[in-house]
Amino acid sequence: MNARHLVFPWLLLILALLAAAPVLALDPFDNYDYRRSDLPGGADHPALGRVPGAVLDGYQHYDNDVVGLPGGQGRRVSEAGEASGETWMIHYRLPDNISPRAAASIYRRNLEDKGLEVVWSCNGLSLSGQMKLARIVDGHRNAWVRGSPLKDMSCVVAKGSLDGRPTTVSVYTYKARYFDRDRSDGNKSGLHPAARLYIVQGKALDTRLEVVKADEMARSIDREGKVALYGIHFDVDSDRIRPESRETIREIARLLKAQPDLRLFVVGHTDSTGSLEHNMDLSRRRAASVTRTLVQEHGIAAARLSPHGVGPLAPVATNATEEGRARNRRVELVRQ
Repeated sequence: MNARHLVFPWLLLILALLAAAPVLALDPFDNYDYRRSDLPGGADHPALGRVPGAVLDGYQHYDNDVVGLPGGQGRRVSEAGEASGETWMIHYRLPDNISPRAAASIYRRNLEDKGLEVVWSCNGLSLSGQMKLARIVDGHRNAWVRGSPLKDMSCVVAKGSLDGRPTTVSVYTYKARYFDRDRSDGNKSGLHPAARLYIVQGKALDTRLEVVKADEMARSIDREGKVALYGIHFDVDSDRIRPESRETIREIARLLKAQPDLRLFVVGHTDSTGSLEHNMDLSRRRAASVTRTLVQEHGIAAARLSPHGVGPLAPVATNATEEGRARNRRVELVRQ
């Protein structure tokens, strides 16, 4: 057998293995090429800006996608659910005079200023922690860790509502090794601070008030002993009743006047955002505010109403989504 016959089977085997191997897409989101201007076609998220002086060097947008959410204690990373919806994945090279930790703090303040709640954060993840985080966030794309530690990694995960849409934002800042093809001094590789953002937004919430009529309230109380009301709205973190809630309160008054012997517990409910103590107090004050309005503005005898607050202790939906939290924020009338 000559050398040609020996080589040919090996060549076929190599070609077959190459054909079966997965393709590693070196798109801009995984390829740390040093850019001096924004990636063509990329853009900041409409509701979030960028750190001043940052260069956008990776961008992907999907009408619908799923992003894993990390959580855990200290430097230990664990799975904490996922977010699905319209998704933006944006990468920035940050100015060299801003540390990853300082950049994470800037993003955190910006998110909190927009009303989002930070649900998890981290600093200084090890290589194993980074690899686990990458698998949780976008498993098949964990090439972004590139098998070597990203320096000084910080993380911020926040949830809430932006532009009326339930929103989850994950921010990861670190020092990554960039390759600068245009440098002429031979030192083409170097560490630079970077930020990786995932923004996931669901459909806009239906903000129309649900007004339950007095006869519907009566039927629910007769059938279940209670009625849940979503037409009473309050100012944020306050017991001040918003003007658009008047119609629902008017219907409660109609119910009580139609049934003079009816006595009710007025029970306030909140979602789980914030501390238990704060939510218990807030729900109690909101129930008292509804009771006070019925007594002072509609002439209902105070003895017929007993306000109470249970905070987040009786949810009717998950508190992990904006839709669920909206269902948990309610006032219930319970027959005494």
